[in-house]
Amino acid sequence: MTFYPEDENDSSSDSNTSSSESSGTEDNGQGDFPSAEDQKKVAHKITANKQRNKNWSKKRRVTEQKAIEEHVTNLPPESGTATFHMKVSKLDLFPQITAETKKRKLQRKAAKAHQKKNGGPKLAKDPIIARPPTNDEIASARLIVKDRSQFRLFDHGHVRIFDKKLTKEKKKQIIADITFTDLNTISAQKRENLDFLLKFLETSKKFVNHVGSKGRSCGGYMWAIGWRKSMTRLEIVGRYVNREAIKKNQAEFRKHIHDSFKASEILWELFFKIGNVALEANHQFMTEHHLPCFAAPELQTQTEASSLPNSKKSFSTNLTFTSNGFFNHPHKDDRDDERLPFAFLLSLPSFKSEGKLAFDSDGYDVKEDDFFPKTLSTWNPQT
Repeated sequence: MTFYPEDENDSSSDSNTSSSESSGTEDNGQGDFPSAEDQKKVAHKITANKQRNKNWSKKRRVTEQKAIEEHVTNLPPESGTATFHMKVSKLDLFPQITAETKKRKLQRKAAKAHQKKNGGPKLAKDPIIARPPTNDEIASARLIVKDRSQFRLFDHGHVRIFDKKLTKEKKKQIIADITFTDLNTISAQKRENLDFLLKFLETSKKFVNHVGSKGRSCGGYMWAIGWRKSMTRLEIVGRYVNREAIKKNQAEFRKHIHDSFKASEILWELFFKIGNVALEANHQFMTEHHLPCFAAPELQTQTEASSLPNSKKSFSTNLTFTSNGFFNHPHKDDRDDERLPFAFLLSLPSFKSEGKLAFDSDGYDVKEDDFFPKTLSTWNPQT
């Protein structure tokens, strides 16, 4: 936040008074004491700075609110919302991996140019994927993340983070809108809904293959329900559904399909309160482009009306969930549509074996992890 401090002359004038008065008998009261006209100028400057700061703050609040209402939510704001303006700067936690990957890409580019000029066997078309970091590289990155001069910790309340830099259209960009919830305070119905959702996700593992190969992730596992961005039927984040498991457990799979609609509605209700505009924009985009929602995984090869987002509470073509500390290299997909800039993330403490919420009273405790160092207390088991 830009701050215009009060003029230093104002705070120093009192300290100069005694020396000026003591020397007044020698120089007829002139000395270094500011004249009435100078004091008036100082007071005017202080007032002008205060007013300028006030006007600037008001203008920024208006700009922030417009950005929120246009992209996130137009519902009444929550009390106690903390707003931060951050300078976005790129930080490479694994520079050696970046350098290696860049070198491999340049080598392939040179090989293609040589092959085109001189002929020869066709070159491999497999995508070049960055290798997972070593334990030493993870430890080094962890030290950076623990540095409070580089990272700010948020662990409670409602937080909105804006990019300090305006867009070309002089608009504010929203980096994140985060809400922390004390699970001890939620209603019995909400807890029941969350338990249902967690159980649904655990059941899903039986019917989809996880993405956890050495080439596709750095660590942990990720599952997905629905379709890839290309909308290829049955293909889930580069993998196919587990057809064999579906064939052997058709009754259970049909029930799982039925449960997916309720799971979608639960997620909608959770996110609607904090991002109704973003949700509705997503739903509208899917409707216009005839995209199936994740809660419509019928086993057909062509898009049919029955699989379109006919429910008012469908908003996503796929749903992913992770475990075992899944993480991957940051990346940007050039095929992403700029009209859908937001991703919704829900993080819950859970017992995987039971598919339900986990509380510290049940003996649940989040252990220290590579990017959630225990010394920073970044994770409250009850939120």
